[in-house]
Amino acid sequence: MALGGRRCAQIWKSVCPAAAWVVCALLVVTWTVTTDGNEVCTVIHSADFESSTNFSGYRNLKRDFDWRLGSGMTATSYTGPGKDHTFGNSSGHYVYVDDDDSGAFNVSVLRSPAIATNAFQEECYLTFYYNMRGNNVGKLTVFTLDAGYRINVLWTRIGSQCTGSGWQKAFVRLAANTTGQFSLNFRAELNQETAASERGDVAVDDISVTCCAGCSKTANAVADFESGLNNFVEATTDSFNWTRDKAGTPTGSTGPMYDVTKGYPGCGSGLGYYMYCEANGKVAGSVATLISPLYSPASSSDVCFISFWYSMYGSAIGSLSVSTDLGSTDTTQWCRNGQQHTSGLTWTRGQFWVQPRGTAFKVMLSGEVGSTKVGDIAIDDVLVSCCPEACDYFYPVTFECGLDGFQGNWNRTAGYTDVTTGSATGNILIATEGVSSRTAYWIQNLGNVSSGGSTCNISFFVSAILPMDNAVTVTAVFDGGASSVQLYSMKSTDFAP
Repeated sequence: MALGGRRCAQIWKSVCPAAAWVVCALLVVTWTVTTDGNEVCTVIHSADFESSTNFSGYRNLKRDFDWRLGSGMTATSYTGPGKDHTFGNSSGHYVYVDDDDSGAFNVSVLRSPAIATNAFQEECYLTFYYNMRGNNVGKLTVFTLDAGYRINVLWTRIGSQCTGSGWQKAFVRLAANTTGQFSLNFRAELNQETAASERGDVAVDDISVTCCAGCSKTANAVADFESGLNNFVEATTDSFNWTRDKAGTPTGSTGPMYDVTKGYPGCGSGLGYYMYCEANGKVAGSVATLISPLYSPASSSDVCFISFWYSMYGSAIGSLSVSTDLGSTDTTQWCRNGQQHTSGLTWTRGQFWVQPRGTAFKVMLSGEVGSTKVGDIAIDDVLVSCCPEACDYFYPVTFECGLDGFQGNWNRTAGYTDVTTGSATGNILIATEGVSSRTAYWIQNLGNVSSGGSTCNISFFVSAILPMDNAVTVTAVFDGGASSVQLYSMKSTDFAP
């Protein structure tokens, strides 16, 4: 098929399914387009200790005592968990160290099997659940050990962390140089037991490592706000300022309860800091903007990747948008509107690749106040990294901030449960009956694409709001260095048999 001398290929067609989102993947060349649902993360390691024979592949390093496999309560009252975390009952299993094993030397290490990360997966996160309660709890440290025997300490807690028998969640970002193969190590250090202090069991369950797409070939710039604003500055033309905070915002039923960097402590106040927009006392529509330092890619061909974590919990959440300042223009790259979370215990990761590539830029985070005070918006762990072009990068097309470069006469609308946000606050493109049977959308200049390039994927979601006799086709267009994707909605009878 040819359009105006351009080489085209119809690569997908389907009659629309009714009232359900269906993911479709296409094999084309040189770049990836994702419409709605732009997160690319993979769980690369998990351990729930439900196998009674092999500790989920973990092993004790013989020191002074061993980690044990446990279920239900431990032998000593008022210490340890009451049940496992995986199933929430006394039949499931966890691993723990028993304070009764303490002696003159009181250290034991539990080591994972080798874990391998992809060279282009630049953000990896460790999640696990722990119980540390009792009047004689010692110390738990988690560290990674790589093939070069380099140690990175990720997380440490000392003493009793909670009075209850429940589990606390730890969520930790792995060090930026944690690539290749490494092991996770859980080091328990017990206090010596006395008649007055015998309650010091420490337990761990449901360990997982999740890695998210990106690039790791250059040093990462991370703003975690633990010691200040990390060279971010407040805009001078906005309505009010962001606030650095920890352990929950002043207004009830909105805002986060803890930060991302240091995680949820389980009891007491949060340990780490985040930035947030205080909605109380502000006029609806007021905007606060936080601006990063200038980031400069090493070469004009480098692609730069931005990721961050956000909390948008509250019945009157306004909006959060992330833009890039390219010097002469500001471009909105990512946005969300309305409440995205159902509690202050949840953070969600946002991400995007900076367009165009090879251009110096600043990151601008803007929070807009909603209709009442129950609308605090928070951000944490803003990460910027740049690397040589690779097929691992992708352009998310979510329609949350606009048409994302698409043109044509499909309608952008909210009110239906979309894929990106999983709620009716998200936006979709919809082609309704009665419009022209052949309506095109296209994205131009996504990269230098040739028909002989490497194979990559286009994926997208398609659904029919109501059953109708329509179909959707996707056409790849190659026009020199500029390439495009065209989406058509047409009557299914237009297809030749």
